[in-house]
Amino acid sequence: MISVDGTDFQIFEYGRKFYSHKNKKSALRYEIALNIITGDIVWINGPFPAGKYSDITIFRDSLITFLGPSERVEADDGYIGEAPHHIKCPMSVTNPMTR
Repeated sequence: MISVDGTDFQIFEYGRKFYSHKNKKSALRYEIALNIITGDIVWINGPFPAGKYSDITIFRDSLITFLGPSERVEADDGYIGEAPHHIKCPMSVTNPMTR
């Protein structure tokens, strides 16, 4: 019962591989997961150069390896490439709200 997303923290200018589309400046990206029920932070992964690593790339390189065969996490549509096997997101074909 967790929700995962990437968040960017602005840094001094370091070039294209650090460019964040989220805040239009150089940034470091962290993957953060929260317990949906309690709001507790249950996972932090990073930092990564924001322009080089998308949210789903970071997820595929780390958190996905800790999920069991039938476990999924909640995320935004930036993770739709892993839906419905590992992610439950709003635009997934398995989400009854999008039909």
